[in-house]
Amino acid sequence: MGAASCSHEAPERPRESCCEAYLQDLGLGLGSEGSTGDSTGSRPAASPRASRPSRPSREPHGSEMGTLHVDGVGRASRRTTVMGGRSLHQQTGFFVYEGKLKEAEWLTVAVEKMWKYIERAIEKLLKEDITALIKDEVPMMNSFQFSKCNFGNQSPNFGPMKVRAKDNCVELQIDMHWTASGSEIEVTVGKMKLGMKDIKLNGPILLVFCPLMGELPITGGMSITFPDPPELTWNWTGLGKALAVDVIRKGIVHAIFQTLVVPSRVYVDIAGLASNRHEEMRVETFRSPAPIGALHFAVLEARNLPAADFGFTGKGSSDPYVIVKIGNCSFQTKCQAKTLDPVWGPAHSCDLLVYHMEQHIFVEVWDSDMVTSDDLLGHVEKKGKRPTVADFVEKSEKETWWTLKTESGSEENPPQIKLRCFFREVPEVDRIEAIPVNCNKRCGLVEVAGHSKLRPKTCSLCGSSFAKTWDQLCCGGTPVAQGQECRKCNFRCCATCLSNRRPAAGILRICLREGLVPPGDAADGVILGVKFENEMLWSKSSYKPHYVDESGRSEAQKWIRNLCARFDKASISKCLGMKPDKIQEVLDMSIPEVKQGESDLLQQEPVIWDHALHFLVRNPHSEISATVIYKGKSAKVERNVAILSGKKLATAKKAALRLVGNGKTKMQPQAFSDSGTLACDSNLMEATWTLDLDSKHTADVFVEVSLTPLESFY
Repeated sequence: MGAASCSHEAPERPRESCCEAYLQDLGLGLGSEGSTGDSTGSRPAASPRASRPSRPSREPHGSEMGTLHVDGVGRASRRTTVMGGRSLHQQTGFFVYEGKLKEAEWLTVAVEKMWKYIERAIEKLLKEDITALIKDEVPMMNSFQFSKCNFGNQSPNFGPMKVRAKDNCVELQIDMHWTASGSEIEVTVGKMKLGMKDIKLNGPILLVFCPLMGELPITGGMSITFPDPPELTWNWTGLGKALAVDVIRKGIVHAIFQTLVVPSRVYVDIAGLASNRHEEMRVETFRSPAPIGALHFAVLEARNLPAADFGFTGKGSSDPYVIVKIGNCSFQTKCQAKTLDPVWGPAHSCDLLVYHMEQHIFVEVWDSDMVTSDDLLGHVEKKGKRPTVADFVEKSEKETWWTLKTESGSEENPPQIKLRCFFREVPEVDRIEAIPVNCNKRCGLVEVAGHSKLRPKTCSLCGSSFAKTWDQLCCGGTPVAQGQECRKCNFRCCATCLSNRRPAAGILRICLREGLVPPGDAADGVILGVKFENEMLWSKSSYKPHYVDESGRSEAQKWIRNLCARFDKASISKCLGMKPDKIQEVLDMSIPEVKQGESDLLQQEPVIWDHALHFLVRNPHSEISATVIYKGKSAKVERNVAILSGKKLATAKKAALRLVGNGKTKMQPQAFSDSGTLACDSNLMEATWTLDLDSKHTADVFVEVSLTPLESFY
């Protein structure tokens, strides 16, 4: 969502806006019951229509007329959740106008007229960003490239459209339907050439204009993204038609989704926010906005599932498991063998970051097959579409049965699945506390002690085996590390799931600001990847800052002057290995004196990322670390870095000990690092990551880190 900087309460607007006046003339005003921008619903009633001059009679037909509501909740049905009795519009504070199909015809026509320019932009995106991502993530495709891109003359159609607005942000969510008839795309992998035709792309696209300013160009930037993975299909031609190229197809689709699906986006900095470095309108806030919260999702049970496997007796059964997807995140339950009424329970849950209330949640039930591909048993729908986050939030905390859509259609006893969810916001607390994995009845787990025939031999969450003997190993699979169990419920959890399947306790934000890298890497751009708790996120490629013209100075002096304009003197002193007074001395030297030592000084050049990454924190402690992957022209390396270190770590420990003294937590001071509790600091924590690239070169990355807790769901 493009409103990361927006507060939860929209500012009061004492008088009616032009948009409201026009909608009131169309008979779409909210009157005294509704509100277009006030999250409290306390705005004065709109003035009567008769008090304004009448407009010409241009009212659309009722079937073509849009509807005005607030975040999916109309004025006639303002449903509330159990979260403090607040309605959805109170939780988000968004003004929403939902249009009909024909209201987006202007965009279809505009895109048609601009199509030859849009084609060039898409071709550049495919040949540069998408190709680089495919080469990095699929080793066998390191020679991949798009050799030919012709998208035909058929441009996309758009509609219907939904407009959302809050504070300094306006969003246009528009359904896009594109059938690229006549398209000819060719990809090469080594000496193999594959053709692609009949490309189809269907799904909602999100245009975000943010931040809005009181001066030209009005909007500081525009971002383009897909709130959900779109439906993308094509047919192979030539050699691709004869060969099994699923790996290439999956690699292309994955790279496109990684680049264009929320939280990723293409951001255009219209007002030059990156160069101005304005603290109140920092470009990374809009280029990579923060999530609005997390959705805790529990898969409880299903019933009346269709049979996918049949034995000699003719009696059918299935081996069902559930996949839950939102954006680029997914979660999979354990497979339940040979049952049409599987039971999972509250322990089979996950936390998914939410960036937009209109994101669709894909809940699918599959049948596991060892030989053939898995079969889709059904998926959750609401009014013919996948339900959105808002649809699930309306039923928050309730155990709800959802009917599954199947290929066979309506049945007398339709298959259903029971789900429970809870939208977790950021509470007003000053610490993050770990939430342990538990059994379905929440009895509490203890360490696994010994072996018993009565206890399960596999992990209840992932199915990994606890085999200890050769007999158990042959029957149960690969042995795993010891874990914990609940003997009352016959529940076991392996050591891996105790860490990876733990409910999230907070959100970690790592903002990659600037850096100093070797000159060759600065020219070509550097991509950074951060792996935290088994989740990998990537930054955009870095770019060089615009230098201020410094005539009459040497290259080294120009470089140092521009460093001083962007970085603090302590960071520059550390990177150059020079004391601050020595730096000033170099700046005051004459050109011949400086040129003698330029080769030693110009070892690094500044680059900018201005990109924020957001992770769920499941195992909070003072010594949390991450793995940083550096990809540049000179090297590709992996290094471990501490998230909290030095002075900031000491401050966090003192804050945690202070909490102990106030009686806010039972944490023992001597067990701080393993207690599962971490004090939160609302201020950004600055750090420098120094990465050794080789024996001669290093890279310094300046980052900002913040930790925010998530609301408990118990």
